[in-house]
Amino acid sequence: MKHFAICSLLFAATLAGQTPGNKSERLEWFRDQGFGLFIHWSVDSQLGVVISHSLAGASDDFTRRFFIELPQTFNPRKFHPQDWAALAKLAGVKYVVFTTKHHSGFAMWDTATTPFSIGHTPFQRDIFGEVLSAFREQGIAPGIYFSPDDFHWLHSNGVIVDRRRPETAPANNPGLMALDKAQVREPPDEVRPHLGRLLRRAARGSARGSLGVAARHRGYARRHQHTGVVRAGCAAR
Repeated sequence: MKHFAICSLLFAATLAGQTPGNKSERLEWFRDQGFGLFIHWSVDSQLGVVISHSLAGASDDFTRRFFIELPQTFNPRKFHPQDWAALAKLAGVKYVVFTTKHHSGFAMWDTATTPFSIGHTPFQRDIFGEVLSAFREQGIAPGIYFSPDDFHWLHSNGVIVDRRRPETAPANNPGLMALDKAQVREPPDEVRPHLGRLLRRAARGSARGSLGVAARHRGYARRHQHTGVVRAGCAAR
């Protein structure tokens, strides 16, 4: 796990170094962290399958189960992010990146942009905010992962779910790009410019996949006492 996290950090840092506009001192801070934790967790954890990608080429009954039934049963009553953060601290983790939205399109915050979100589950709590707050309390720098791809949007608009097809890219779907822009406007002011710059790269077709943002110890979001961010890079898969 530690080896994977370090490799992920180095990969992201390398990409960040190739992106114009990065501040060198923040890039050096990010590279110096050494050990990070990347948390991929979403509504499809109930299935015990790889996150999001099971939707590519899936049957109608599977997509129905994924998009309609899974949100109705997503209720992680044993969710205790404080325990995650405490264990991470003991392991020596320096930063965490949490998946706010993976390719499936399920948002782990209560967004007004789509019904496919934590706000439309029995749980309803702000998982995104709780995770970042818990890690920050342990002195672990919090960050976010946001995918501009959105399988829920593609499926709802009659587009085949297959990331290898050019027509599924946000740059080729004005409606999907509008959704992404609306979602990255929802985070606090400190985060929007960083997500916005990365989203513009996706719009130009220079990036496809995830938009990563790693935050300094002094924080991530105003409502969770997190301020200031460092752009980690855009990792294509």
